[in-house]
Amino acid sequence: MLFLEGIFGESSGVLWALIIASGVLTILSLTLVITAVVAHLLSKRRTQTRQRDLERWQQTLLDILAGDTPPETLSDQVEASQRRRFLSFLVAYATTVKGRALTRIRAVARPFLSITKKNLHAGSRMVRAQTVRQIGLLGGEDYAPVLDEALDDRSDFVSFIAFQHLAKWVGPDEAPRLLDTVPHLSRVDRVQLVSALAEIGEEAVPFFRKELRNEDRTSFERVVCAETLRWLGDGDAAPAAVDLLKTSDNDPELTAALLRLLSRVGSTQHAVVVRSHCRSDVSFVRIQATRALGQLGGEKDVACLTDRIRNDPSRWVALSAAQSLAELGRTEQLRHLSDRGDDRASIAADLLPANA
Repeated sequence: MLFLEGIFGESSGVLWALIIASGVLTILSLTLVITAVVAHLLSKRRTQTRQRDLERWQQTLLDILAGDTPPETLSDQVEASQRRRFLSFLVAYATTVKGRALTRIRAVARPFLSITKKNLHAGSRMVRAQTVRQIGLLGGEDYAPVLDEALDDRSDFVSFIAFQHLAKWVGPDEAPRLLDTVPHLSRVDRVQLVSALAEIGEEAVPFFRKELRNEDRTSFERVVCAETLRWLGDGDAAPAAVDLLKTSDNDPELTAALLRLLSRVGSTQHAVVVRSHCRSDVSFVRIQATRALGQLGGEKDVACLTDRIRNDPSRWVALSAAQSLAELGRTEQLRHLSDRGDDRASIAADLLPANA
């Protein structure tokens, strides 16, 4: 009997422990459920509040853009906790409008920019980038000094955003400052850099032409100058390109850029300086040289282009030469090459006119 009482006594203790543990787990589960429900309701409420704010801001902004309401009407509706969200709201509109509408959006944003400017020194690169973009879109030319400071940001990503916006605002007098920043942006896509500098306009062409010859500039800066002059179609840059092509063999990147520039703004008299680069040791230089002959060459260049199709070790150079032959209207040579039956025949055949 004592033995059975011991067993039942121990079972009773275990049972109570299980009951208590089950109760605790039930309470925890209920707490988690309640927490999840409350969090969902709060999130839904925040979403609804933000949606109402956006609808209210949108309606007022449309009235402002139409000239029916003064800008401060909307500015006064924004609370301190809403400033960051409100600027993001304005940015979305600032990217789609111009002229008077953009001026009115900037008037709405002006009271908040002095506050958001503090974020230019934030530790997060993305926060700084967002701030520069907001100031660039919503600040206008009055904030050029702020973006000028951002050009020296330790992140080339942030610096380039400032670079893009400044190039749209400043005149040729500020072109040196922007070109001085180019080495800091060497990892940025060159096309984007050149596109931004071209925004300065034709008034800056004499400066870029002068700096193209400036040997104190880095190779990358001079390449960017050449590409900018090409984008702007500066015919007066052809003599500089010709002179530099005679001495630029030790700088393939600059040589290729000069060939692209000459292809755009040069004339047939410049073909002679291009021909010498068709046998460069660097394949991408040969590509640009053979392409330039398609624009500047003539009868004298048919043999050179044909030789590049047949014998150049790079198939891309051969393709470039074939394209130039096609541009020069040399259908007979292309047809002859297409009948050879070797691995270069298809290059010529693909460029033959359908009725040839």
